[in-house]
Amino acid sequence: MTYQTQIIGAEFEASCDCCGRALKVGVRLSGLGTFGADCIRAAVPFDRKRYSMGRPDAAFMRTLAKIAERDTPERIADMGYTNAMKLTVAPQKLVRA
Repeated sequence: MTYQTQIIGAEFEASCDCCGRALKVGVRLSGLGTFGADCIRAAVPFDRKRYSMGRPDAAFMRTLAKIAERDTPERIADMGYTNAMKLTVAPQKLVRA
């Protein structure tokens, strides 16, 4: 089962809701919480059509989170990041073990 979510911002000096690790930049997902980019990357299904490496890069997700935190939705659309902010994740992989 997969879930459509969106990057809605960044949380600085946070902890991951999945593994509890301390984060410099946590990625906030709509309806799910704040996670580390590596945990989100592991929960995204492999898709070579959308991502050349199969999954989005963790550094790119942190950058998108900072952009979502800083800019308005209109500015994000002007920059062309609207579709990049949308993610398909397997929520069962983002549950605390």
